[in-house]
Amino acid sequence: MKKIISLLLLLAGAVEISAQDNTHWQCDIHAYEFDMTVYYSLVYNDEAVSDMANYDVAAFVGDECRGVGEVQTLSLTGGNTVSYGYIRIRSNQKTGETVSLMVYDKTLDMECHVNETIAFISQSLIGLPSSPMAFTFYDERPVTVKVTNTSREYGEANPAFEYTVEGPDLVGVPEITSDAGSESNVGTYAIIATRGSIKNVNVSFVNGVMTVTKAPLTISGGEYTIRRGNPLLEFVATYSGFKNNETEEVLTTKPMLITEATSLSEPGTYDIIVSGAEAQNYEIEYVKGTLTILILKGDANNDGKVTITDAVAIVNKILGNPSVDFNVVAADINDDGDITITDAVGVVNIILNNGSSAAPLLISNIEEIEPE
Repeated sequence: MKKIISLLLLLAGAVEISAQDNTHWQCDIHAYEFDMTVYYSLVYNDEAVSDMANYDVAAFVGDECRGVGEVQTLSLTGGNTVSYGYIRIRSNQKTGETVSLMVYDKTLDMECHVNETIAFISQSLIGLPSSPMAFTFYDERPVTVKVTNTSREYGEANPAFEYTVEGPDLVGVPEITSDAGSESNVGTYAIIATRGSIKNVNVSFVNGVMTVTKAPLTISGGEYTIRRGNPLLEFVATYSGFKNNETEEVLTTKPMLITEATSLSEPGTYDIIVSGAEAQNYEIEYVKGTLTILILKGDANNDGKVTITDAVAIVNKILGNPSVDFNVVAADINDDGDITITDAVGVVNIILNNGSSAAPLLISNIEEIEPE
């Protein structure tokens, strides 16, 4: 094996490679005094090239061609062969020049720049047929990376950005970023694509747009219960959907909670209407609340308070001479299904046990009765 390699090197040193008619470049080999030799392999788009005959290689100093490569084949023990490139680089200086290299793809009719350069040293040798220097190069056809427009709700993390490619396949992937974060307000933000790990030479980028939309926020009116005649409670909104640990303080306008019921409304259930809230980053949905007004136990005459008049009304009812509107359920204090003098006494006891008869009373010691 070593004898074969030595013989090849000896022959290479004695033979000058002239410009060939079928090569992409031409070099006047007689115009230079010194030369060096390089054995090379080709790596295209990070993959080793097996069909090296499809590519021409040339060496340059500036725009001046200093040598044209050729493909050779070496027979190995066991009948195997290996292909490699051989190029003789020429100069009129013994040292000091930096040599660049180009590859011509015959199939694509495309010139590509080799990433590696060589420092010229007269009579030097780089590589061997069995261990050539790798010339790496990448597709130089135009390719465009277009970022896909997208959207997300306020407060959410950015989605995985996507893109499409127009042109040859990419070697590597772009880096795609946006200045928008989860706390960025509703609006539109640029999605920026940069080269990232892409190794294609001629790449252009078309940036995209991310639209941050309003997040859903639900405002509910809640549920409240009072007995007829007692003051209405303060209605307090509840919220579901705030992002970024925000509270109702981010609302530019607070909601209003309104009901048509009053403290003297008939027992029943009434809607609490929620409306009027505004926020920069939220799409607001309202859920109405409910106010339940219960019967005031002992309020026989249905005026919203328990007084001696109610005891009198019960007595008149018993005597069959009702002089006022009469609430049978409220008057049946002991809840035995009959209106008797016991109920009138019960009304008096409620008055005595709960303060002034002139004010509406919250009868907390009487079982609540839901409205019919």
